[in-house]
Amino acid sequence: MRDFEDIRSALGLQKFLESSAGTLYFNPAADGADRVLVRRFDSTVPAELATVYADLIGAVADWVQADPGVARYARVERPLEVGRDFVVRPHPIYYVSTDSYDDLDGPPPPPELDDMRTAVRAAVTRNGADLNRNENTVVERVVTASLLEPTGRTYFNENDDLFVVVEPKIDAADVRDWADLRPRRP
Repeated sequence: MRDFEDIRSALGLQKFLESSAGTLYFNPAADGADRVLVRRFDSTVPAELATVYADLIGAVADWVQADPGVARYARVERPLEVGRDFVVRPHPIYYVSTDSYDDLDGPPPPPELDDMRTAVRAAVTRNGADLNRNENTVVERVVTASLLEPTGRTYFNENDDLFVVVEPKIDAADVRDWADLRPRRP
């Protein structure tokens, strides 16, 4: 398993921005599908929880995919690589995210936004008993933040008619709660 310094030198990463969940880096020389963002866990989420963070993203993606009504309107990108102290994700280029629809001068939302949010709300209500309630609570909290609330991490892909969650809105409390509920993986 690589650590951040290994991937930094291999991809020629440059710092993009700092966040409470870790510093983001990008590979400026890459194009298209080779473009990635690397989250280095160097702040409120400690490095040893990188695999827990990635596992939570996988649980959120599974939750979305498991419900046909939600999967019709949304998908969650899964990590491309998980290291000792980092997670790599795709870095697509998009100009309008769901937080743009709340701006007074922002673009109008696509009609699918209301349909997607209705499907997510119905699934949250329906799925309440399907998983261990504690695990489901954490997953639904992240799903709600990522698909029902405005965020710069979710955009509408017109080619696929899907809302794409580039990276779920996960905070340090979500990661700690998930770590307490899930066995750690090597």
